[in-house]
Amino acid sequence: MTEPGDGDAYVGDAVVFTVAVTNTGDIPLETVPLVDTYDSTKLEYTGANPTPDDVDAVLGVLQWTDLTGPGVLDPLSTVIVEIYFVAAESTLPGSTTDYAEVNDAKALDLEYYVDGSDDDDVIIMDAEMTVDKELTEPPSGYTDIGETVIFTVTITNEGDLPIVTVPLVDTYDPAKLGYVTASPTPDTADTVGGVLEWTDLTGPGSLAPGGALIVEITFEALEYTDYGGTEDLAEVIDAYVAQDKYLSGSDTASVVILSPVGGEVALTPLQAASPYLVAALVLASVLVLKRRIGSL
Repeated sequence: MTEPGDGDAYVGDAVVFTVAVTNTGDIPLETVPLVDTYDSTKLEYTGANPTPDDVDAVLGVLQWTDLTGPGVLDPLSTVIVEIYFVAAESTLPGSTTDYAEVNDAKALDLEYYVDGSDDDDVIIMDAEMTVDKELTEPPSGYTDIGETVIFTVTITNEGDLPIVTVPLVDTYDPAKLGYVTASPTPDTADTVGGVLEWTDLTGPGSLAPGGALIVEITFEALEYTDYGGTEDLAEVIDAYVAQDKYLSGSDTASVVILSPVGGEVALTPLQAASPYLVAALVLASVLVLKRRIGSL
């Protein structure tokens, strides 16, 4: 295997196996067939050089009828085949094998056949993380100025390796939301710029596979928003797994802030009218009332 060089890959990484077929005898070989087999649930075939004559990507079988092409494979000569895959699924706690086999390579002008085979393994690991941001208070998504707003961030290890460090950055509009508190407490809180930062949410440990970290952030609603609301963004950037493997993820949630109960009430059209118009309406009402009394 030529990639990855250390034999350890992550899901989504490129994996390259190199097959070198060498004529170690003293007679040229006129035909050199090759069959390569692999586990198609662990490795996804993407190509090869030279291109195989037959590809069964479901069963995981590649076949070359004759690697010599129009010529022969001379003594001590080598033909190289590179096979390209993408790591598709974790193999932990084990590995997966690619097996190359030459059966019945024929000697030139002789009814003489030779065989050979070799295999190599790759370990595939799954490093995956999700970040989920949710408005938990108020559950309706609407609140009044002065009320409490709580966002909950859930970071889950969806892979099969521990995540050693998990940093978090939370950003918000400080004109709309006033930071009150958070659990756990951020390492830095820039309430002017609207940025909260946690260096490592795992503390002295790590985030185990299947485990989750939960952060609750409490704000006070400060200012009216339109019905698009104001957004809060949670970002995990470069969470460290192992062997220079880092993960990132983000999610947003928003809240709509309305005018407070008991706040200013807009004037009705009558209240907003000029004093002269109000006086005229009152005078007209008095005249109508006098006419009604006079007719009695």
